[in-house]
Amino acid sequence: MSIRIKIIRALRLATFLTVLTGIISFGIIKTIDSMYSETINRGMPQIEQQHLIEKYIIEEAKYVQLYLLGHKESLTEYSSVQQSLARTVQEQEQLFTKSSAKEQLKNLNEQIIAYEAQLAEVVSLYEGNRFNRAIELLNNEVITAQRQIEQASAAFTKETQNSFIEVTNNVSSLALYSIITLIIILVLSLIIGLTTSRKLNKDVSSPIEQLKIGFEQLQKGQLIYELPHFNTNNEISSLAHSFKSMQMQL
Repeated sequence: MSIRIKIIRALRLATFLTVLTGIISFGIIKTIDSMYSETINRGMPQIEQQHLIEKYIIEEAKYVQLYLLGHKESLTEYSSVQQSLARTVQEQEQLFTKSSAKEQLKNLNEQIIAYEAQLAEVVSLYEGNRFNRAIELLNNEVITAQRQIEQASAAFTKETQNSFIEVTNNVSSLALYSIITLIIILVLSLIIGLTTSRKLNKDVSSPIEQLKIGFEQLQKGQLIYELPHFNTNNEISSLAHSFKSMQMQL
C-alpha cells in the first residue's frame, strides 16, 4: 500500500473520530437543554399556580366572612375569586406532571371541591337566616378544610419539587456517562494516532533514514553498503530498489 493512501486513511479516521465526538457532544447538550427546559417550562408554572390556589382559598373564606358581617358586596368578590380558583385548578390539571404528583393533585382537587361546597353551604345558611349555624360552620369545618388543603398543597408542591431533583440527578448521570464516552473516544483517537504514527515511522521515516545513510556512503565511495530489507510495498521499496540498481551500476 502506498504511503499516500496510508496517510489519507489516517486522516479520514481522524476526521471521523472528530466528527463523531462533535455529534455526541451536540447530542448531549441538546438532551440536557431539553430536559431542563421541559422541567422549567412545566414545573415552574405548577408551583406558581399552586401559590395562586392557596391565595384564592384564603381570599374566598375572607370574603364569605365579610359577607356574614353584612358586607353584601363581598359576595361579588367571592364569586370572582371562585371563578379564578376554578380556572387555575383546570389549568393545573392540564399541565404535565409525573404519575406520583398526579395522585397528589387529585387529592388536592378533591379537598378544594369539598371546601367549595362548605363555603356555599355557609352562604346558604346565612341567606336562610341561620346565622349562628353559618358562623359555626365557617369557624370549624371550613377552617379544618383549609388546613387539609394546605397539607394536600404542600404534598403536591413537594412532589413537583422532587421532579426537579430527579431531573437534576438524571442530567448529572447523563453528563457523567457522556464524559466517560468522550474520554473513551479520545483515548481511542490517541491510541490510533500513536499506532498510525509508529506505523508511518516504521514504513517511512526509518527507511528514509537508512537510504540517507546509504547515499552518504556512496558519496564517500563505499560501494558495498547494503541496505536493510524493507518489508514494504510502496514508494520506499521502489526507491530502495533504485538505490541498489544505481549501486550495482557504480
